[in-house]
Amino acid sequence: MAAPYSVRLLAKHDAVLGDEATYTVPPGKVVIVRDIDLYSGQILGNTALVVQQLSPEVVFFQASWGVDELGWRSWRGRQVLYAGDTLVAWGNRVLDVIASGYLLDA
Repeated sequence: MAAPYSVRLLAKHDAVLGDEATYTVPPGKVVIVRDIDLYSGQILGNTALVVQQLSPEVVFFQASWGVDELGWRSWRGRQVLYAGDTLVAWGNRVLDVIASGYLLDA
């Protein structure tokens, strides 16, 4: 069976700094990040970051929640990650994250 074209890159419940959700692009592959969904169930104020780690690190999506706010934040787009690049998602409080995209041969 052929490898899937669309893949789930991240899926983590309660991703926090120190326990991040990460995905590293395998050798010989390229990833196109297409969708990121974040959920905060806390009403204490929350910030979520998604980082494409290069040299230096590059943030391409950031979401914030107010003190009395909770719910979803979504990102739709196209960011290219090359073999060895790492996608990282975390929050300064608890955060659910799921991200998907295309896994292609380089």
